[in-house]
Amino acid sequence: MRAVLAAALIGAGVLTGCSAPAANTPLSADEQKIGEAVRRYLLANPGVLDEVRAAQVRQIVESDARNFALGPANAPVTIVEFMDYRCGYCHQAMDWVLKAAQTHKDKVRIVFVDFPVLGEASVEAAQAVLAAAKQDKYLTLHQALMRHQGPLTGATIDAIARQAGVDVAKMRRDMSDDSIGEHLADNYEAAGKIDFQATPSFTINGVAVKGADFAKLDQVLAEQLKAAGG
Repeated sequence: MRAVLAAALIGAGVLTGCSAPAANTPLSADEQKIGEAVRRYLLANPGVLDEVRAAQVRQIVESDARNFALGPANAPVTIVEFMDYRCGYCHQAMDWVLKAAQTHKDKVRIVFVDFPVLGEASVEAAQAVLAAAKQDKYLTLHQALMRHQGPLTGATIDAIARQAGVDVAKMRRDMSDDSIGEHLADNYEAAGKIDFQATPSFTINGVAVKGADFAKLDQVLAEQLKAAGG
């Protein structure tokens, strides 16, 4: 029922920023009844609003071709990870994410959303990985940075990128491209819509999981695979 109502709210433009009727336009009796019924339901089931926000993020993030994705585009389950290269919990979560992709090759798609929240070094690392994507080196550099232990400086990023086979001079040029700044700005906006403020944060077919809560991630993934017939 909640998922159905969430979909209906999105389709109808309720609580999503679409224009409301003009203030001087009276509502019909039927519209008033529907509005009151929706209000009562939302008050009794506030989690529906989370579903609406998650569905909005799915529409924004999962369809954004700029975000690197691993796995088939038509996979029945999509895991979206918002992450930061200086986040120790993101380092831990990488193995879970890659294992999910490997274990369920035909059924799971991973979407990586660079969401640097831990300072300038995090932003620089995200810019570097997005620039490396132009050389088809996103996943290689992503894994290398997530494996790195210790401070992350510009020199360290360059050294890790060079070892990963990235043309560092080209990467540095591409990092200053306006498109990368715009991409990160859009990622911040998407995170805000679903109230993600820290990393790692996930959605699995729109179900939000905050933090590296592997038991919860396993549970939600299993539920979504089951619902998809897997």
